[in-house]
Amino acid sequence: MAEFSSKTITFFRQLARNNDRDWFIAHKGAYEEQVKMPMLELVEGINRDLAKFAVDHVSNPKRALYRIHRDTRFSKDKTPYKSHQAAMFGHARLPKNYCAGFYFSISHTEIEIAGGLYMPEPDQLAAVRKELIARTAAWKKLIGDRSLLRLMGPLRGAKLARPPKGYDPGHPSIEWVQMKQFYFGTTLKPAMVTAPSLRREIVRRFKAMTPVVNFLNRAIIAALPREEESDPGLRRPAPMF
Repeated sequence: MAEFSSKTITFFRQLARNNDRDWFIAHKGAYEEQVKMPMLELVEGINRDLAKFAVDHVSNPKRALYRIHRDTRFSKDKTPYKSHQAAMFGHARLPKNYCAGFYFSISHTEIEIAGGLYMPEPDQLAAVRKELIARTAAWKKLIGDRSLLRLMGPLRGAKLARPPKGYDPGHPSIEWVQMKQFYFGTTLKPAMVTAPSLRREIVRRFKAMTPVVNFLNRAIIAALPREEESDPGLRRPAPMF
C-alpha cells in the first residue's frame, strides 16, 4: 500500500522552488510514486467511508483527482504546475463540478478540506435560493450544528451587497439568499500528511458537512429538467475550489 511520506513533503517543497517543465519531467517518477499513487489510494479509502454515509459521492479515483498541471490561459501566474494535489468528490447524478461536493488537497504548507457549492451557475443559485426561502429553519439548524462548526468553522461564501431583485429584504433567510457561494473550509498542519490518522480526519469533516451538501444538492436536482437529470453530461461543469 502506497502512503505519503516525508518524501511527499520534500517533493512539493522542491516543486515550489523549481516550478518549470524541465524539473518536473526529470522528477516525474518521484511525483508518481510519492504523490499520485498514495493520493489515489487515499481516495479509494475515503470512497469506502463515503459509501457508509454519502454513497452518492463515491467517485472514480482517477476522475476525482485534479491534474497537477495548471491552466495558465487566463492566469497572471504562468507557472505550469500546482504546488498541491487535490481531489473532488462530486455527486453521482451531477457532473463533477456541477454540484455541491467534498474537496481536499495536500501540500508542503497545509492540508485543505472543504465542502459545499463553490461557483454555482445562475440556475443552481436560483434553485438554492428557492430552497432557502422554503426551508429557512432547516437550513439554519444545519449550518449551526456544533460539531460542524467545531470541525470546519462557519459557513463561507461571497455575498451580494444587497438582496437580489425580487426577494423580500425582510425575509428571515435573506442573509443567505444574498450569498453567491455556500461552503465550509478549514486547514490542517502539513505534518498531518504523513500521519496515520489523515484519512480519518478528512472523513470526519466530510461527514460533518454531509447534511449541508445534501441540502444543496437536493435543491439543484429538484430544479433540473428531466432530460438533464437523467443525462448529467448535458450540464457544463464549473470549477470548484
